[in-house]
Amino acid sequence: MTERHASGPGQWVLLSYRMPREPSKPRIVVWRKLKRLGAAQISDGLVALPADARTRKRLEWIAEEVTEAGGSALIWIAQPATESAERELATAMAQARAAEYAAITAEAVATARTTMLERLSLARRLRAELRRIHRRDYFPSVEQEQADAAVGAALPTDASHASEHRPWRSYYDKKIAEGKMHGRSAEHGAKTVREIENAGGKARFVAADLNNANDVRRLAAEAGPVDILINNVGIYKFSGTVDVDDVTFDEHVNVNPRAPYILVQQLVPGMVGRGGGTVVNVSTVAASVPASGAGIYGATKAGLEQLTRVWADEFGASGVRVNAVAVGPTQTPGTAVVPEVLQAVAATTTLRRTAEATEIASAVVFLTSADSSYVNGAVLHATGGQRAIAA
Repeated sequence: MTERHASGPGQWVLLSYRMPREPSKPRIVVWRKLKRLGAAQISDGLVALPADARTRKRLEWIAEEVTEAGGSALIWIAQPATESAERELATAMAQARAAEYAAITAEAVATARTTMLERLSLARRLRAELRRIHRRDYFPSVEQEQADAAVGAALPTDASHASEHRPWRSYYDKKIAEGKMHGRSAEHGAKTVREIENAGGKARFVAADLNNANDVRRLAAEAGPVDILINNVGIYKFSGTVDVDDVTFDEHVNVNPRAPYILVQQLVPGMVGRGGGTVVNVSTVAASVPASGAGIYGATKAGLEQLTRVWADEFGASGVRVNAVAVGPTQTPGTAVVPEVLQAVAATTTLRRTAEATEIASAVVFLTSADSSYVNGAVLHATGGQRAIAA
């Protein structure tokens, strides 16, 4: 939510644009993007959003598309002449979002008349739509709270039937049958366990150094039987080829492909013995698209993607599915230290933005769910899409 100033109207970013009537497709694309942003329509070809770094950058990207399509565009920052003028803009935007939230609430309530699997699938779709509305909601209202509550209530409180009685984690309501996590920081692990338990789930944290093969084996032994294995470990230290020393090279190889290899080696036979399970490996767009300074990182993750396909073939007939999610630029504590790199990569995507961690989690959850029961050996690209090469 953009902060408004009690002393007077706040700042808004405005976009004035004109586009050729033909071809019509670029005009439609721009209109749809402005709608997804929730921009206020002041007049024909003039829109506004509460000003912050994010909204300005989004409108700048749209302005670039307008000019690339042969049109003209101008962006500037301004304040409404009066508080009442600003209030009128804000009210119109809030009412538009309120109507969207009301529609979500109505759909969520209607899920009570569906089966467990249908309810789970519908609730997941509604949650995704709710996130999209949140991103264009600059003046949250009571309708937002009602929609959030309705979608939360729509999620089944016991999803075990939808996952063939295997331990199940629904990311959205964070209800976990039983979860086991690993990492190097006991402090971060304890915090995550508390969050899960406060949400009504169960979790256990096991600290491990995944650069050490024996410690990975110890982790597998202490974890015990698992039915869903998510290999989201990853290390990335960017530098050119001539600057990579042996320690950095070995660390990437040890952590990115070897640690998942050992965990699959140790834990998947148990899944086979119990009649099935699921493995999701987290990869990166740099595994398939060259990234400056990320050669060893991309190469090791590309190896993990190949292992994904090998394991899918090796264990598929035994009821164990193995898939991967290739991740694009995502907002995480790790990437927060290089914001300029993150934004530069985001600018190369078709969506022109970074991903939220929840969006990547949604893709992972899909691959562990019954909704993906016929998906095996796939690499799902949650990368924001790759822009076309300019002619």
